[in-house]
Amino acid sequence: MTNPSIKTLILWDIDGTLIRTSLSAADVYAEAMAQLGVGPVSFKGLTIGGQTDCSLLAWAYAQVFPEEDFSSVRGRAIEALDKVTRARVHASASTVEVLPGVKNCLSAFSMLSYQQALLTGNSRERGRLKLESFGLFPYFNLGLSQFGDYTVSRPELAQSALRAWQRIGGRREQMVVIGDTPRDIACARAVGALVVAVASGSSTLEELNDGGEGILVLPSLQDHEMMVNWVQQQVAIFEEQS
Repeated sequence: MTNPSIKTLILWDIDGTLIRTSLSAADVYAEAMAQLGVGPVSFKGLTIGGQTDCSLLAWAYAQVFPEEDFSSVRGRAIEALDKVTRARVHASASTVEVLPGVKNCLSAFSMLSYQQALLTGNSRERGRLKLESFGLFPYFNLGLSQFGDYTVSRPELAQSALRAWQRIGGRREQMVVIGDTPRDIACARAVGALVVAVASGSSTLEELNDGGEGILVLPSLQDHEMMVNWVQQQVAIFEEQS
């Protein structure tokens, strides 16, 4: 039986899903590593979208110190990345913009008393920096949110989110991952969650449609009512079967 006081957990990706940024991700990571005296580094040929800050910094570090253990500098590398991001966001108000439909979705889920949290490869501080100026950060339950400060694995973040949700009585069937990359879909599949895949980032509709069950693929979140209704219907089906 499901706990009637526990409704649904919406897990949001940030970049390409909630917001769009003009920051060059590769440049930001390279500058952060340079501040540690690590470089030059290159991200040529690497798909950055959907990875964690920790994994990308580890990748860069291994280019220069392939035999060294990244964990010994992980904390300082994350701090340097946060510092570079803070400087760039504060330097220009146009660095980050909220994507169409996002505020309506957040508001609608809030009105339904759904829990909302972040499932992102960003560090906690970078997530805050990107969302706070738009008033979006308060929507998210940080106790259920998962960030990319410590792990190189996105599915591992999803597993951590599931454990946090289960501790308060939630079920995996009541989880919905919203993201814009195949890695976000993999996160959802890793824990048996529903998934809303949005082609608002660098991935196409075709790349996001894995042909599985429990997935809604959209070009954007502008039709927020349709997306919210789909989530309600999917969760209702599970609750009827429980």
